[in-house]
Amino acid sequence: NKFDKSNSFELANLFIKYGMGIATGDDKKFISIDKKELEIKFEDHSLIKKISYRLFDTRFINYDNSKIERGRKELMTHLLPQNNLGLISLKRARNNFTSKFGIVNQISDKSVISTLDNSFVFPLYLYPETKSQQTIEQISVRTPNFNVQIIKIIAGKLGLTFTKERETTTNTFAPIDILDYIYAVLHSPTYREKYKEFLKI
Repeated sequence: NKFDKSNSFELANLFIKYGMGIATGDDKKFISIDKKELEIKFEDHSLIKKISYRLFDTRFINYDNSKIERGRKELMTHLLPQNNLGLISLKRARNNFTSKFGIVNQISDKSVISTLDNSFVFPLYLYPETKSQQTIEQISVRTPNFNVQIIKIIAGKLGLTFTKERETTTNTFAPIDILDYIYAVLHSPTYREKYKEFLKI
């Protein structure tokens, strides 16, 4: 079957804010498996954060945007709260990976999926700008990082009501349900085989 673009949308159109992962310019200096190593090396311990460095490989980073090459602060600030998720994806792959997608729950490196390619991250929620740590009030006003027009189309086709957070109310769906569905479809062998030529690009 020929791929029908009229019944589909790109991730870049579904998510409002997305971008490439972090590039430190010197991983040996700024990233470590050992948090204490960074604490000894750098004075400001509050800048040491967990980072998804590679798939299933969480490390620590001295997340000082004034020192690292590309901190992607405007994007990564939404992944610093502990209760957010992000879809990660390669736009184009120079290797033969069958999986170009994943999920992170913290800031992520640009090579999280492949050291040959740049990974993009799509946060599930956007948080209000703040100079301090997130409070319960700020968390309650987080907004889904989705294009409202596409969400309306999905809701209409499903016959369900979209909610900002998951509810126990019947006939509703939430951002996490969309993320779960995307992840499941992208890892479906049937889907991968049917659309493998499109997934390459």
